[in-house]
Amino acid sequence: MPAVGHVVKTLVVKIPTPPGTTPVEYQCAVTGVEERPTRQTVTSQVACPDGSLTDVGTPTYELVIGLNVDWNAGSLYRLLRDNDNVDGTVTVEWDPIGAPGVTVDYEVTLVDPGANAQVGAFAVATATLPVRGYPTITDPAP
Repeated sequence: MPAVGHVVKTLVVKIPTPPGTTPVEYQCAVTGVEERPTRQTVTSQVACPDGSLTDVGTPTYELVIGLNVDWNAGSLYRLLRDNDNVDGTVTVEWDPIGAPGVTVDYEVTLVDPGANAQVGAFAVATATLPVRGYPTITDPAP
């Protein structure tokens, strides 16, 4: 059986700055990206032998981006903070070791991530961006 999964070598996050313009790469600020699908589940108790019926709804997504905080203009942190509640597109390029990477586009609403600044440590933030619709996956060219 072939190996399943890949170690991520690099992660490129591109966001148009301002939204609607040419994307800027922010991978040097990004510490990680997580795609979170959530599904609503409805269960009905019934009198049949199994006792219940369950329906699983359509997924909704959030894109969670961990980042180092840079308060300077033009940084990823400032882009998110200065464009709170603005619609945009985030492109993530997954570049795994030993395999060509795929690109995933997310239509999101940008949000202010806040900041966690502690003495003796990098200031960090987590942006949880609501995704409109489904992420679009593009396979690498052969």
